[in-house]
Amino acid sequence: MGLICLRQNTATQMTTRILSLLLILWTTTGTAFAQQPVKHATAEPPEGYRQAASENGRFDFKQVVDVAYGSNGHFVYKKGVSGVIIFNNASFGDPRPGYPKYGFYRLPSTPETAQPASAEEVKLPEGVRGRMYFRYKDQVTYAEEFNDARLRAGDRVYVIPGQSVKDEFLEKRMGQDRSGSTFFGKTGITFDPKAPKVCGRTFRVASVDAEKRTIRFTEPFPENISNAWNNSFVFEVILVR
Repeated sequence: MGLICLRQNTATQMTTRILSLLLILWTTTGTAFAQQPVKHATAEPPEGYRQAASENGRFDFKQVVDVAYGSNGHFVYKKGVSGVIIFNNASFGDPRPGYPKYGFYRLPSTPETAQPASAEEVKLPEGVRGRMYFRYKDQVTYAEEFNDARLRAGDRVYVIPGQSVKDEFLEKRMGQDRSGSTFFGKTGITFDPKAPKVCGRTFRVASVDAEKRTIRFTEPFPENISNAWNNSFVFEVILVR
């Protein structure tokens, strides 16, 4: 009988200890949760911007835009971008730790928009004006008027809007291939010579080869600029700094 009572007392004590531990754990955890306020954020955009995505979302911009990432007045901005933009901390940093964030965009207020327009309709930016020769999707050679400009990475090149390929060039006889076929400037042309899509756009310089007078942009042209004779096509541009 004494042995049975001893076992019952031991079991009771163990149960009491377990319940006490559970109570302490619940109390501590509850207090910890109570000390963590729920953080809210609104999708209110910066002035002039529109929402494009929520945090970790992505958006494919078909033209040059300015973007912002954050919430409630805390934003990180990137200007003059295009293509797929991922709105997350890895791409922008964390402008408001612990809070939900959103991605926003706007069309630039500068001539970096991709819509072609005539030179008379656009107020041209100030800078060094000259010629550059475009070919394929990324090849650019600059003319001698830029020799003293000392082009460098980070410069912006604005292609003056409203330009077209001259009819004299399109009808010019370039030569013949081995089969005797005659090639003209318009033969095999890959873009609309009356409305090239590079016009009205701004490109940022990635690298410069001063010896060869060639540059690379940070992004390709919006279309392939070429013909069957692999000519380059000249455009008037403005170097903006």
